[in-house]
Amino acid sequence: GAYRIAVPQGWTVSMPQDTNAAVVTPAGQRQPSVMILPMLPVSDLRYTTLLTSCVGQGYSPFGHVIAQCVTPAIQAQLADSRRAWSPDATLQLLLQTMSQGGAAYGTPSLVPISPTASRFQVSATANSQPLVMTGAIQMLYLQNPLLGPAPGQVGVSSFAFLSACYVPPQQVEQMLPICASMLRSFAPSPAWLNALVQQVMNRYQQEFNILLQMGQSAVANIGLRGILISQWVARMQAMQVQAYQNVQAASYQISQNWIAALGNNANVQDPNTGHMYTVPDGYRTYCLSQAGAVLGSNGELVPGMGPVNDPCQTILKAW
Repeated sequence: GAYRIAVPQGWTVSMPQDTNAAVVTPAGQRQPSVMILPMLPVSDLRYTTLLTSCVGQGYSPFGHVIAQCVTPAIQAQLADSRRAWSPDATLQLLLQTMSQGGAAYGTPSLVPISPTASRFQVSATANSQPLVMTGAIQMLYLQNPLLGPAPGQVGVSSFAFLSACYVPPQQVEQMLPICASMLRSFAPSPAWLNALVQQVMNRYQQEFNILLQMGQSAVANIGLRGILISQWVARMQAMQVQAYQNVQAASYQISQNWIAALGNNANVQDPNTGHMYTVPDGYRTYCLSQAGAVLGSNGELVPGMGPVNDPCQTILKAW
């Protein structure tokens, strides 16, 4: 199968058509629900939206509408690929995008987990029903030579894994542990992860084909660095390897984030050994002592600080 997820008796798992999303609900009901949205192309969102809009109006990307359709889409994509999107900025963009489907969202409350992940809670209204959306957003990044703004530079393609629970306000306290338990059990199959990566690669291959049709002069006019066909083949293979490694790590982190969230914990890692520790959340810095104990502080810990008989030795980093 695509993935494994443990659900309570009487709940069902569905995959909405034309998406990779997983939605878990009680049989015959819409709410409460658990949702996993994988590999959302954050930095490509405006590009895809603009290009789809043009095609929807009957335009051909290889026709005379390049200036009105394709060029603005690529320029938007270039602008959005100049930086790695943070979890907080990504969540704001996704809520704005999802609100176009008729749902309304309030201002989210965010708690950073790591530089690439945040937990959040936001009020929502869908189908006239008030809901609370509690979730975690995990980012992954892909170096993309196709979107490099200048010779010797590469763009950054940002993707998001969104995992969330939609619950009526009066059920939040009861349902949050159940939602978190389901999400921490999430285990994707290698085949599903590979399919996600292949979809991303196919999208960039299609874009490369469009650029070839546009011609080198047209590409140069919009500030995009052209890539020779021979270079693109090799770089796309490297991108695919990098993308699979990143998506594998990000999908694993979904369950780890929810394991931590269930107990109000955070995950930190020893930068020297790679060993991960689950620790009480809320401290500013964490340190591993000489005897192997994890110390937490609201100030800045440095090696040598802490108990005289067992001082801090290694600063642990967020994971």
